Amino acid sequence: MTDWLESTDFPSGPGGISADNYSVWTHPNTQVVYFWDQSKNSWKTLNSTGAQMYTGTVDPGITSVMKDGDMWWDHRLAELRVFHKPQALTSEQYVPGYWVSSTNPEMSAEDTQRNLIIGNIEVSGTRSPQEGEEVPFKVIRTSGSTDDSLLDYEWRSAPSEIKLYADTDLEEIVRIEFSAPFSSTTGVTFPEGTYQTDGDFQVPYNITCKISAKPEFEDQFVKTSATSPALACRPVLADGTALESIKINSGVSSISEDIIYTFEDGSETVVNEDGTYKVDWTFLNPNFFIIPTGDLVGDTNIHFSNKSKLDSVANDEIGTYKVDYGPVDDGVSQGEVNGYLIQLGKFGTITDNLTIYVWNDADEVVGTLIITP
Repeated sequence: MTDWLESTDFPSGPGGISADNYSVWTHPNTQVVYFWDQSKNSWKTLNSTGAQMYTGTVDPGITSVMKDGDMWWDHRLAELRVFHKPQALTSEQYVPGYWVSSTNPEMSAEDTQRNLIIGNIEVSGTRSPQEGEEVPFKVIRTSGSTDDSLLDYEWRSAPSEIKLYADTDLEEIVRIEFSAPFSSTTGVTFPEGTYQTDGDFQVPYNITCKISAKPEFEDQFVKTSATSPALACRPVLADGTALESIKINSGVSSISEDIIYTFEDGSETVVNEDGTYKVDWTFLNPNFFIIPTGDLVGDTNIHFSNKSKLDSVANDEIGTYKVDYGPVDDGVSQGEVNGYLIQLGKFGTITDNLTIYVWNDADEVVGTLIITP
């Protein structure tokens, strides 16, 4: 048997020349039988006459009849295209079909060097920064096809500044500060005074990062700039009135033998009703603190979310673990404590009961806390 018949690569035919029409070849590993379709310039399986794959720099539709799902790899433009020919609605309707790019939809065929892509971008950082404390933020870029050295970064905040004590002798402009405003990673400081509320709703600061191609490389990019979705940050008071708090421990439900998370009186009363623990929203708006008792193991594994454990994703969680955080009213004193900061401001005014779901990664302990209007 000749070498080309034993190869696992699709052969071009005996002796390396084009195969005769309907020449048969069996793949040595899969044992699938193929035949050569000269009109399609392609190998086809005996049990299938479906979509085919083409390569080259010339549109294969010029010499062949394209079917819906046919693929064409244009190696000059490094682009994979799929032929799209929708089903005609009536027998009289003519549907010509067209190629759809799957790899580089914005590439210019006239400028083959314009093929670098910034990709999808988002920013990562805390949503609950404390006033006056610098916190890290970074930009995450996926699906890109270029090196960071070709890019410029620009961090932004909306609003970027606020006015305190307007139209008085104490009027002051407070600005959001970026330690490295033109780098892929930066530090952000929300100065004292940036904690603002509008009624029951805490005003967020939307942090974004714009990425642009450096001017000298712009002609190599399909799209020269992109801006991340906004990350909404709600600063926490640096000092002043202590955050109200409640305490969390684990115990036995009053209506079952299950071990659950329970809540007890901290600085505000928590009502136990048939195993559900309720606290009045007006005592906790817009932030409050949950302090684990000493008998809890692995406090940092506890999650607080507005969705159940099975349905929750990272963006649903509303708790942030804080170490030596203060001032917090733990029912005894106003000092620094370890525990969870819960921010309810993003929910606006609570008009119906709000359920906070609680669980621990380390075991099956779960619980619920109901915030009542």
